[in-house]
Amino acid sequence: MRRFTRNLLVGLATLATASALSVNAAQAAPLNAIFNPGSGRCLGIANGLAGIWNCTTNRDQTWHWGAVGPNTYYRQLINGNGQCLGVQGGSGALGARIVAWTCNGHYDQYWFYDSTFGYALNYNSGMVLGVSGGSTANGAAVVQWDRNGNLDQVWDLRF
Repeated sequence: MRRFTRNLLVGLATLATASALSVNAAQAAPLNAIFNPGSGRCLGIANGLAGIWNCTTNRDQTWHWGAVGPNTYYRQLINGNGQCLGVQGGSGALGARIVAWTCNGHYDQYWFYDSTFGYALNYNSGMVLGVSGGSTANGAAVVQWDRNGNLDQVWDLRF
């Protein structure tokens, strides 16, 4: 079912050319931060695990788009330490932890940013980045989850 959902989303994105153009333009620019407005914190990495933290200019919180993935809408997200954002163990499970590790081209390291809704969609699982339990606490875990419209799943790319 997740693959069907992912393929459906990719198909819809292809049809929405105006939206796709804005997404591709956003993916071409370097990012300063990935900000979660629901918590007022930024995506960062501590000990290999993704979490939300008070925003800084530390390398673990600075991001840029990397290699194009299995289709042109998905790209790697790479932090200032040269690590790719991915899903722990390449898992397709709800609640799997988001991690940063060596870029190796595995499908869990490719993301699509939906600029209309602010979702970061994972190619491998078809799920989006979210903050575990909707927490707003400093250091709260970032996981993958089905889209549900909660603010913990909304991300602003800051250039």
